[in-house]
Amino acid sequence: MEIQPTDRIPEADLVERLYGMWKALRSRGESPQGDWVEGIARELHQGLRTGRLARRGSTSILGFLSIADGEAFGHLHCDGPSDPELGARVLADLIDGLPPEVAALVVGFTGLPSSDETALIREVDRPGGRTIPRRALLRPIGSGDEIPLTPPVASARRLPVREVPLSALAQLDQRAYAGTVDALLTGPEPRHHERILDELLHHRLGRFLDEASLALVEVDTGALVGLAMTAELSAHTAVLLDVGVDPMARGKGYGRFILRWTFRALRALGYEEIRLWVTDENLPARRLYEQLGFRTAGQATLYRWGRDPGQPQSG
Repeated sequence: MEIQPTDRIPEADLVERLYGMWKALRSRGESPQGDWVEGIARELHQGLRTGRLARRGSTSILGFLSIADGEAFGHLHCDGPSDPELGARVLADLIDGLPPEVAALVVGFTGLPSSDETALIREVDRPGGRTIPRRALLRPIGSGDEIPLTPPVASARRLPVREVPLSALAQLDQRAYAGTVDALLTGPEPRHHERILDELLHHRLGRFLDEASLALVEVDTGALVGLAMTAELSAHTAVLLDVGVDPMARGKGYGRFILRWTFRALRALGYEEIRLWVTDENLPARRLYEQLGFRTAGQATLYRWGRDPGQPQSG
């Protein structure tokens, strides 16, 4: 077994392995954009991003992290026969190398069967760690989505997402997910949401579709009560990047309206299907999605590790 920092790996070798990761992400409906592969490889080789490459026999596992706002986000990809023990060694090494100011880490996996993702996480066995199962949902877009729609509350008005200050969108997003397992995947404060939303608006996970994204405002109070953000995965497929309703405005039908309006906009743009990811624990959202025609199209596991506030080292 050999584990090496990625700044010791030839950049061309990193590019080849990252293309394997990129293909695995594409196959499950995720689509890093632009020069993602070349950019990550360059940063890993130059030591601008933390990464590890482990080899044992014909198996290799590449893991890397990005750090922002005191949170770390990473990914592990396995090439060759699945080896959860080797993956656990890579993940543990990444955790041990986190700077003290990083409060939490979220990691995704590709190239491993879901049973081996679970085995890898069990092997790591760190205090503060937990498994977060997610599922990909898919819904066809068809002629039934062409019907005209009006907001369920007369005073509600649609606005283009880009006409709303990013800080207001982030505050709504934070309120919508506060107290849920989904909040563990972003960070506890609006600034964490603001960074992620800014990346989405700048096409980080696909060409952003302004025409099929919206903010919903109650005119009489001026309150921002809902949002939806979509992007293009392919010429025929769109992805719902984010959808949220303010907890104080729930029960009025806003969530169903926002989703149905999104379907109608995508139909007008010529898309044939829409995908999204949802955590298994988010039962209210899953029920709504299923009522509106979404079906499970895949599953994945995330691992989240959170530092004990009194523990400066990862242990």
